[in-house]
Amino acid sequence: VADAGADLIGVNFAQISKRRTDPDTAHRITRALRAKSSTAGRTPLVVGIFVEQSAAQIAAIASEVGLDAVQLSGECTPSACIDAHVSSHLPVVAVIRLGASNDVARAKALAAAEGVAAVLVDAPNTVGGAGHAWNHSQARAVVDALALVGMGVIVAGGLHEGNVRAALESSGAWGADVASGVETGGMTDAERVRAFVQAARG
Repeated sequence: VADAGADLIGVNFAQISKRRTDPDTAHRITRALRAKSSTAGRTPLVVGIFVEQSAAQIAAIASEVGLDAVQLSGECTPSACIDAHVSSHLPVVAVIRLGASNDVARAKALAAAEGVAAVLVDAPNTVGGAGHAWNHSQARAVVDALALVGMGVIVAGGLHEGNVRAALESSGAWGADVASGVETGGMTDAERVRAFVQAARG
């Protein structure tokens, strides 16, 4: 992921995820990336992904691993974002799943919460990491509203190297998040990661 030129790398601590890792493995990842940065310059920031975990749990793992930011998936609320930020002293990526009549208002409330550095917009009415394809232009209203307050938006859900450019163009999002879309046989595929980053940057 670092060699491909990505900006962020996610390490998943969600108990429900098949991509779940443990703090020791995640710490080995952060150590390796920082060792690389000392010789090769800039490397991706490491983001811990959490679902329905307490602020205390998030802070403990963040400290042990050496995270750069935390991502709150699941039932992400402004108060949960604030608690995670205050406990961990890290910026927060707040996840919102579209599909409600008040999507823009919900996104604006998340963006206004203390410590939120970006909002990730995922497929309507889904659980993250499922790889469901959707019309990414549906995120445009949220992207436009948050642009007015200087908040970057990341788009996720059903992305791969063949559609990420179109998704970024249609949504206007700052960035793209991917997991299953760069996997082959359930494992991250280095060639697909490179292709994905190249397409996104294009």
